[in-house]
Amino acid sequence: MPRTYGKARTLLRMLGTSALTAAVVTSLHARGWFDEIEHLWVDFVSIMYRPAPSSEVVLVAITDSDFASRFNSTSPLDPGVVAALIDRLDTHKPNTVVIDMLLHPTISETGERTKGRHELLQTLRRVAAGSATRWILVHVPVSEPERKSWDHGLRLEWEALEHPSAKESLNLHWASAQIELDRGVVRYIRTASDQSVDNIRLLTLFGEAANEAAPLDVSDAHGEMRRLIRYTGRFIPDGTSLQVVSAGVVLDSFPRNAPPNDTSAPSMLHDKKIVLGGTHTEGRDSYWTPLGAMPAASIWAEALDSAKRNSPRPISYVAAFAIETALGVAAGALMLWYGPVVGWLLAATGLAVLTILATAISFAWGFAFISGIPSFWAVQWHQRIELWRENRDLRRRLYKSKGATNG
Repeated sequence: MPRTYGKARTLLRMLGTSALTAAVVTSLHARGWFDEIEHLWVDFVSIMYRPAPSSEVVLVAITDSDFASRFNSTSPLDPGVVAALIDRLDTHKPNTVVIDMLLHPTISETGERTKGRHELLQTLRRVAAGSATRWILVHVPVSEPERKSWDHGLRLEWEALEHPSAKESLNLHWASAQIELDRGVVRYIRTASDQSVDNIRLLTLFGEAANEAAPLDVSDAHGEMRRLIRYTGRFIPDGTSLQVVSAGVVLDSFPRNAPPNDTSAPSMLHDKKIVLGGTHTEGRDSYWTPLGAMPAASIWAEALDSAKRNSPRPISYVAAFAIETALGVAAGALMLWYGPVVGWLLAATGLAVLTILATAISFAWGFAFISGIPSFWAVQWHQRIELWRENRDLRRRLYKSKGATNG
């Protein structure tokens, strides 16, 4: 009976140690002290575990081949060809079209390019008028002197898109193409940008397009709304992915009048979220991701697809504190009841299994990853100190007993 009481009291002291450690770890975690370690872990898991895409997002990519054959390897892209591409996409009645390219007029446009730009702006106005499809364009601040250098008619058409009249019902939205690097790598995607228009903060292309896909209630330690991207690696135009179709294929092979209600021949673009952007080498914005360098258009598609699959969400700090404390106490109980060696092996094995399982669940089903490693080591050292104190007290008693016997 005294032995059991001693274990119970030791376990209570371990509870205090585990709770104190969990409190310190949770507080430091909230201040970003463990970001570097977490980023390495997230990158490792992103490489090892790639979820299947949702099939709800499609990247329409302007590839190197398209850039050469359709646009004569010339930038900015021919607005007339872009207009034809947008018109073709509209026939498939997608849910949302995110256009990750600059569409505003430029100073040097003359002749055929001016005509093509008129066609592009008129096409955007036509497809967005009373449309069920959400058309999302990149907002780029343009100075007044630059606007004055544009063709007068183009300027009026562009400003009519930026500020449509109250009588018009254009399903047209403006967003920022801002992508934030996290220590040189794109791991998270923000929902709001640093840009403001008329004192209203602009959403990013992801934030504007994903507001119907999932609740945007995830924030980081600084209060910025963002989501972890679980990369699939399937939005790269390598010719094998079903999530990517080239602009040339859309223009040539896809029927102009898609039969969205005909189940025998469904369109792969119907009711999908589409990202239209350049992946060609000369004109793309490329960023480093856990899977390597990736075009911006691919990153937007990956982020939207990740939102469709419900990306992992951080739990509250109170829940994290409670779980880490409980893991520490469980490890302490195993070491107390099974001894320091066997108990340590059981606790370490159990923690490793929980770590792997929690990580897999996190990336597959959207739950948060919980780490009890700090509490585990704190309790382990707590037990070592307890054993050292017991041995010290035992040696003192033996010394006193031996001294009394000798006396």
